[in-house]
Amino acid sequence: MRILLRKTWNHNIGNGFLGKGALVTLERAFPDAEIVELGHYGRFTNQRRYSLSRRIAAYFGQGLEKDEKNRMKFFSSVDPDLVVLPGPILDKTGYRTFEPTLQQAYQNDVPIFLLGTGSPSYAQNTQTYIHSMFDKYPPDAIVTRNPIAYELYSDLVPRAHDGIDNAFFIDEWFDPVRIEKPYTAVTFDKTDEESIDAASEVIRPQHRPYRPYILSISDRIKRKLSVGWKMVRYDDPNWFFSDGLE
Repeated sequence: MRILLRKTWNHNIGNGFLGKGALVTLERAFPDAEIVELGHYGRFTNQRRYSLSRRIAAYFGQGLEKDEKNRMKFFSSVDPDLVVLPGPILDKTGYRTFEPTLQQAYQNDVPIFLLGTGSPSYAQNTQTYIHSMFDKYPPDAIVTRNPIAYELYSDLVPRAHDGIDNAFFIDEWFDPVRIEKPYTAVTFDKTDEESIDAASEVIRPQHRPYRPYILSISDRIKRKLSVGWKMVRYDDPNWFFSDGLE
């Protein structure tokens, strides 16, 4: 049995935890299977740079569709028996990124399994979009990362389980370096850091090391206006990038 694990995009380290946590789960569930890991970073970055200027770019012959036509396709080469999509991808950005894989799996009668799934938003327009995509490319099974996703989407699929986030399994894959002295880790990537009366030394991991290099037009405006997310505060002591999984 060959399983295609289509991971998300490691523009932040947390997404890497989702993929590796899913890998651990699949290895336990299918110990004899061959698991092929493929990321979606290329399609994600391509979408981000055209998120607001898509029509203008398409007018000049540089739109997403043209780029996607020329991008290398892996599905037929892998020839999977099962496609697994991990993480909270149930919104327009996430699910649209996976649409080529969903389409190929559906056309080739390959089962689709959403593992540790959920959504960054559960607004009504997001629910409506996911309902339409489930109708278009029906998943065969889902394991949700929280009760909200289970309540909203479990009735739409043949098999559903109210589970937990894939990142909870990361300690079965990776044993971090032990630091002898106590410390407090704080991460405020999108907001101003709160005042914390910590009894131990504070360290400040940043989990979005690649984000500035793939900014969409909307993100560039937010950056200019300092709205929505913050850049690294280099004046704060003990900052560092969590920039790798291995």
